[in-house]
Amino acid sequence: MNNKINKKSRIFLLGSFLLLLAILVLLSPWLMELKEEVFAEMNLKIYEKQQSQSEVKEETAVDENLTALENLPPTTQTEAPTYNYHYIGYLEIPKIGFRRGFVDKNSKYNNIEYNIAISSVSDFPDKEKGNFIIMGHSGYGYTAFFANLHKITIGDQAIVTYKNKQYTYQLVNTYLQDKTGKVAIFRDFNKKALTLITCTYQDNYHQTIFIFEPV
Repeated sequence: MNNKINKKSRIFLLGSFLLLLAILVLLSPWLMELKEEVFAEMNLKIYEKQQSQSEVKEETAVDENLTALENLPPTTQTEAPTYNYHYIGYLEIPKIGFRRGFVDKNSKYNNIEYNIAISSVSDFPDKEKGNFIIMGHSGYGYTAFFANLHKITIGDQAIVTYKNKQYTYQLVNTYLQDKTGKVAIFRDFNKKALTLITCTYQDNYHQTIFIFEPV
């Protein structure tokens, strides 16, 4: 009698297991889709959190950088404050050991009081025959990113990294202009160019323009 009951129990359990297995097989496409939706939602939340922590709020840039180059305010602060920059590329000048990131043109940190700054009329390095124009303070203080720019000479190289691609240039010309808040750029318009603008070394009345062409 007990053997018959045990046999029926085993058959019932086996039948229940097979039924459950069949249900799971039928539901597996729906479960996989549900799992993918859950993971996608989780990844989106993680991404949004990372973005809010790592990216600055973007605002319309005010093109005051050229005017600001006219007057470098004195400062006793030697270390830059910490900001949560989101760099879109880097400028390197090996001769003077310079390497500094630059932010998007529309970022509020695209300003020479925070960084080297991209001109509002600048092209980006990936534009054919374009001119990538960067401005920065020289002199002294933590914002004087171009303090040693006067040490480079014709033939020295500058490297721009943008969108995971490197663009190598060499210096072909330098010249001075009065500090008026405007700059005339003289270059070969049949080539790409990199133009760097800063206050002239030990000169309160001029700014120096450095013209680079692709190597």
